[in-house]
Amino acid sequence: MRTREIKFKRRSLPRNAGELTANSAVTNVLIQNNANTSGVCSQNRQSLLPPKKLFGNQSEAFIRKRQNDLEVYLQTVLYFVAHKMPPSLAAFLSFDRYEIHGITQCMAEELYNKGDQWLQTRDKYIVTPLQLYSLTERLKLPEPTCDSGDVKKDLGHILDFITRVKGLKVKGSKTPVGTSNIDLTQLKFDISLFKSLNCLELEYCLAANVLGIESAKESLERVALNYGSDQLGYEILLHDIPQWKAENGTLLVSYWENLVEVDLSHNTIREIDDSVQLMPRVEVLDLSHNLLQSIQHLNWLSQLTHLDLSHNTLSNLDALHTKLGNLKILNLAGNKLDSLKGLAKLFSLENLDVRDNRISQIPEVSLDGQKPTQKELDTVAVLQAIQKSKEKAKKPMQRKSENTAERKDSKSSEGDEPFVSRPQSQRQRFRTVLQDSQTNTSSVSVCSLPDQQDKEFMTWLHTRLFGAVTDGMDVQENVVNVLWCTALQFSQPDTVVPCCVVLTERRVFVLRLRKGDSGYKDVPCLETFYILPLSNVQEIIIGPCYSYIRLEESFVGASGTFVLMKYDSDVGKAFSDSLKSVYEGGDMGPSPILNCSENSDLGKHIFAGEDEEGLCTGRIAFSVIVKIAGVDQQSLLILSENKVYLVHTDCLFWPRPAFLSQLEDIQRPNFSYLQQHSLMTKISDIKMNITLKASSRSKKVSSIESSGPAVTYEQFGLSMVFHELIGPVGFHVWFLSVKSRDTFLDRLTTLRSEIAHRMSPTIREEPEGGNESADSSDSSDGSNDGNDELTESQTVAADADAETERKTVESSNENTENAIKR
Repeated sequence: MRTREIKFKRRSLPRNAGELTANSAVTNVLIQNNANTSGVCSQNRQSLLPPKKLFGNQSEAFIRKRQNDLEVYLQTVLYFVAHKMPPSLAAFLSFDRYEIHGITQCMAEELYNKGDQWLQTRDKYIVTPLQLYSLTERLKLPEPTCDSGDVKKDLGHILDFITRVKGLKVKGSKTPVGTSNIDLTQLKFDISLFKSLNCLELEYCLAANVLGIESAKESLERVALNYGSDQLGYEILLHDIPQWKAENGTLLVSYWENLVEVDLSHNTIREIDDSVQLMPRVEVLDLSHNLLQSIQHLNWLSQLTHLDLSHNTLSNLDALHTKLGNLKILNLAGNKLDSLKGLAKLFSLENLDVRDNRISQIPEVSLDGQKPTQKELDTVAVLQAIQKSKEKAKKPMQRKSENTAERKDSKSSEGDEPFVSRPQSQRQRFRTVLQDSQTNTSSVSVCSLPDQQDKEFMTWLHTRLFGAVTDGMDVQENVVNVLWCTALQFSQPDTVVPCCVVLTERRVFVLRLRKGDSGYKDVPCLETFYILPLSNVQEIIIGPCYSYIRLEESFVGASGTFVLMKYDSDVGKAFSDSLKSVYEGGDMGPSPILNCSENSDLGKHIFAGEDEEGLCTGRIAFSVIVKIAGVDQQSLLILSENKVYLVHTDCLFWPRPAFLSQLEDIQRPNFSYLQQHSLMTKISDIKMNITLKASSRSKKVSSIESSGPAVTYEQFGLSMVFHELIGPVGFHVWFLSVKSRDTFLDRLTTLRSEIAHRMSPTIREEPEGGNESADSSDSSDGSNDGNDELTESQTVAADADAETERKTVESSNENTENAIKR
């Protein structure tokens, strides 16, 4: 066959022609559907076949040209047969080893047969970097998950498995793949879809090539990286984040909270940098077979009990007891130690290995074979406390002065005026809220934060996410838009996360706000909370009046479903338009956006209820996410033409997410109204610009532990009382911006004025020259006169009632306008 001839010709090339590059189609047939390939496809395949090799002509220029011609030919052939390749021919050409479709189909079939068994036995899923690279590249292609027609080879089997697997081992190799020159250590792959990882092992994989590890840090308990790193922290813990600590020492990234065991043996690490403080709960640390010359910064690991530093180049152990006071097992074999000075005060040490060193005698240490006493343990604790106090004393006193200033500001913002005052005889159906100071969390005004119009901020944000761009470097991914909002995760419906959502050309970054210096003026610290690849987003739903956006990641479930609650409809519309344009201009496939801004199930439910009451309706005038004061409960504020609604946040997850729609058989929504008030009701006690007291039942800003105090958005209170038939009802809510609050009051006033205009009495004029007959007027009796008088009196009474209600509405409108002016 021609393929065998090509393979023979490749081997016959002289050695001085040089190795083919890793992306050559002759050696690496990981073919992708790029523009160059599609352009070549229009040519005749037969004419693309290079001429036969001429013996004796072995010049380097001729050989390189022949290599390029062969590459173009093979790319053309594989483009046509990649999607319609007969299984027997695909197996003959080893597509299951070299081509991304063949590799992913083979993975899917294997997981279809053995995936459930591996999940039940909790075995580690062992893959190669080539398999993960193929999966990463395959997900970027705008193709269906099952392009082969075989259900067993559906890509969905892989995505379903990797979101549930607990252990992953990526096993590379120093040797090329098969007969090719594919270097496994140079392949980049993304593990962000592994949402439940507890254990991650990497072998012969460069740490810089492992993408998406930030999304797994919340669940990882054990990490092993062998033969793939020369730096402890900046490649592994930080993954080349350019700025992770402020000038005053405040961390700008979150801790690896659950990490307890780290294996970094068999690498080329030369020093232990200060990034180890990001894993404070580590108990077992293996740094054997590296190039360490000294022990530094391990005093941050207060829970470390097992340390392996064997086969390094350590020569001294000065003051080791002040750094590793709680150690029980210490391995120092294979170093350059000539004494054990520094180990004498490690009272908790139970196992010590110092083989293969230069030690001739050990007068410093006497091993009694006994476990440490309580007195010795207390001594270690005191020494550690002294060491920590010395480190704190070196830090400037700036933080203390800042805290003092914050306390003064919070005291000056307190007031004594009650939020709502009512006579005690009246029944309170809503808890009265008093003005009070906020909690310890710092707040920032969402309107004062920079947006996509600030070019300097966009440049800084790009550097924060992807690192600095040097001259001559191509920008792989641009930042499109920025949205400051609060996020609600389906897996934690009671937790609200103030965040900055960054939309790029391929991903959505959810960055959590935390107190600290971000490096940009007036912007709080931004901590990576979640990353959603746009190619893997299954559904995007836009809420009424652009009040929220819901995103759902495929095959992830509750943890991958988010609601972005916005403070302003104009900002929400701009971000929604950016999402639409990214999908239209990219290669992520069809747009998953469902726009319910004007036509939603919630709006239909509201209109149906108002129609049953005989109200003329059909339009939602305003919608925004607010917080109900006193109970600190998020709610969707809806203003229709007739009523004001506070709807439970369950409505944000309707229609039901795709991962639930397959399990639940819910055909109709069940919307719950927390409050609803008619616009014709009298409104009084309208107050603004005051601080509301947080309830003792208030929910956490973020239930996920962060490395510092949380940051919340500044809130703007609004209070009013609706005088319903059952009595006065308090309406107390928080808005995230002054603009949204004033817009609500403006729309409310306008709608009430329209209602008052419709209710105003009109004089009915009788036409000249009536059609009344003379007989009827002459023959009218007393009873008829009495009936006419009764009808006329009823009309006068109805007009009087309408006039009274109209004056009531106008009076309430005047109160609203006066409150806005104040």
